[in-house]
Parts: sequence; C-alpha cells; structure tokens
Amino acid sequence: MGISIQNVSKRFGDFIAVDGVSFEVQTGELVALLGPSGCGKSTLLRVIAGLETPDAGAVIFNGVNMNAMSARQRRVGFVFQHYALFKHMTAEQNIAFALNVQKRGKKEIAERVGHLIDLVKMRGYAGHYPSQLSGGQRQRVALARALAAEPAMLLLDEPFSALDLKVRESLVGWLRNMHDKLNVTSIFVTHDQNEAMEISDKIIVINKGRVEQIGAARDVYEEPSNKFVASFIGNINIIDAHLEGEAIFVHGTQAKLHRPAGYDAPSGDIVLLVRPEDIGLQHVAEGPHAIPAVVTGIRYKGSVTEVDLQLTDFSLTALEFSKYIWTVGEKVFVNFKKYNVFAVGDSHHAIRRQLEQLGYIE
Repeated sequence: MGISIQNVSKRFGDFIAVDGVSFEVQTGELVALLGPSGCGKSTLLRVIAGLETPDAGAVIFNGVNMNAMSARQRRVGFVFQHYALFKHMTAEQNIAFALNVQKRGKKEIAERVGHLIDLVKMRGYAGHYPSQLSGGQRQRVALARALAAEPAMLLLDEPFSALDLKVRESLVGWLRNMHDKLNVTSIFVTHDQNEAMEISDKIIVINKGRVEQIGAARDVYEEPSNKFVASFIGNINIIDAHLEGEAIFVHGTQAKLHRPAGYDAPSGDIVLLVRPEDIGLQHVAEGPHAIPAVVTGIRYKGSVTEVDLQLTDFSLTALEFSKYIWTVGEKVFVNFKKYNVFAVGDSHHAIRRQLEQLGYIE
C-alpha cells in the first residue's frame, strides 16, 4: 500500500503538534519517523492510523482519501510502545483476538496463529500469559497480534524503547528481516537515531511538528539539510567560525580552512558541524589547517577510541581508529577532514541548547 501525507496539521488547544507535514511512503517501504521527544511524530502516526483526526490536510492510501475512514476501515496494524496485551489471555489468545472478532473459522484461526507464532519465534510460549514473558517476548506477541488480521500497513510507535539495550538491538534486526519477508508497508516512530539508520529504507526527520529532511540514512547523515538535522543525526561537534571570502577562520585559533564547494553564502559568522570520525589527530602540524589541541579525556571502546580535546575556545570529541595509545595532557594537532557549514542564524544557540537538554551534545 502506498501512502501520501498531504499538508497534515493537528493541534491540541493552542499547541500545534503537527504543522503542515507532507511526505510519501512507497508500497513495501520501511520508513522511520525520527525526532526528539514531543516533536509530533507519535501524533502523526495516530493520524495515519485513524486514531486522531487531522485539523487540515489529507491522509491518502493508494489514491483514496482516508480522512473519513475509521481505524478499522483502514486495515492498519498498530504496535504500541508498552505492548498493550490482554493480561488475562495467553500469547496465542492475544494473537487470535482480532481474528475472533472477525468471526473467522476455527481452523483458519489456528493455522494463522500457528504461522505467526513461528514467524515471531515464539514456538513453545503460545500458552504463556504476558506476566510469564520477557519484555522482548511480549513485544513479539504484540507484533504478531497486529499482523494477525493481515493489515495493509504496519505502524509501530517506539516499539522497542521500553526494552533493554541488548534485547532492543536484537529485535531491531529481527524486525527488518521480518518486514522483508512480509513485504508490508511499515512506518515506525523512534527517537533513536541508530535504530532508524540501521533498518529503515527512508528517514523522515521531524522537529517541532515539521519535516526537516527526508532521505535515505546515508543522505541524511552525510548531507544534512540544516543545522538541526546535522546535530540530531549522529554525534557532532559544533564549532563557531567566520567566513571571509574563500577562507574560514575557526574562532580562537589561527587555522584557515577552505570554503566548501557549493556553499555560496556571503561572508560572516558561520557554524561548522564536524563528525567525530572526520577529525584527524597528528603529532606534528601538517599544513595551515592544523589546529593545536590538548587531550583531556580518553574512552577505549575496542575497535575505536573516543578522544576528548580542548582547543583554545572550545572542546571536541574525535574518534580515533589507530592503535596508538593517547594520553591525557598530550599535545596534538587537529585536522578537519570533512565538515558541514551553516549560517549562524537566530536559531543556532536555541538548537544548541535544545540538543544539550536532550543529551545529544554536551
């Protein structure tokens, strides 16, 4: 099923939860709605499902306007964050619930439930009640229940956020494999950038009820459309600088960088956004772009080492893949192998504060 969201808005009193959102989802795609808490992504998912009515705009399924259609008429499977299983029913009874409501035949129900139990790898747990299952197992049952009535579309609202890290990582990969087997159009809400980048065909980045950027994970990560996307997707270093002609001067240093190709803004204050993996460390200065720094922290993580650095006016974090053992207090030189440039604008400091409060930067 193809989905078209056309200029959809939804407000609650004076609060605008969704503000003129438009995007397309192709048949069979697995799409992530990604953004910070409270940005409107769950409300948007509920509008698509028919659980909320938009104040403006249209929800289109395969060319048909669904605004007047109920959630049941839309043939949507919905998986909630906290399972929402019936506590007095076993796993197989939960999965069979929608089929019983539809008054399917006993043989058909038994075959369908058995198939889904195998699909979600719950064989041997069919007779268990929710209280007897782990969090990951409960969410598998919830997913099977959503799939029982063979929905045309699957909607998942932060389905793994209540699970611990190891279980979540396991289920994320499992969901991608299951989606490919079923070829069902799926939209899932998450605030976890790694989760979105790992399994989605396309990411829709949302902030304050509006779409900031739409694209594949690689495009959103490597070619962010604005400061918010660059800061929110992956880890980032935010660096104040000044553009003068073709040269970029980093505040508090003597470094002189080149204006990136295609960046045609006038001279003035700018912001450099540099990924930790795009910071190179050297023991001696290599060219006019090298910036002196001091190592202030080290976190060894096996295949990579996180190195905290203090420059004159600001601090950075770099990812170092070499086997060299850095030490705190060591003097080094920093080179930026790649960086995104944005004009400062009135919202720069507000974005920085928002991301700090959400824990995405320090």
